[in-house]
Amino acid sequence: MNEALYSMTTKVMSPRGNEEQYTVRGEEVDDFLARIKVLSAKLHEAGYRGKAVVAEETAKREGHWCSKHNTAFFKKGKMRGYAHPIEGTEGWCNEEEK
Repeated sequence: MNEALYSMTTKVMSPRGNEEQYTVRGEEVDDFLARIKVLSAKLHEAGYRGKAVVAEETAKREGHWCSKHNTAFFKKGKMRGYAHPIEGTEGWCNEEEK
């Protein structure tokens, strides 16, 4: 029986910045996930922390972190103060003025 019992489709960014879709089946899924684990470990060893981690660290260091919603406040454009949208609602959480 050569049919794959399971498959996985994923989208990844190519080095040129294009989104590419890959479908892997059966034993290829295990091999694919093993390669991702190795790549992740190499990136971690090299000090890569990812954009989300860096943004969180920066927000906490600069004091613009919302501990209630566990997210960063931001300020851009014509915003008068730091705020963030509240997930799942249309409301905003505003940072208290210091």
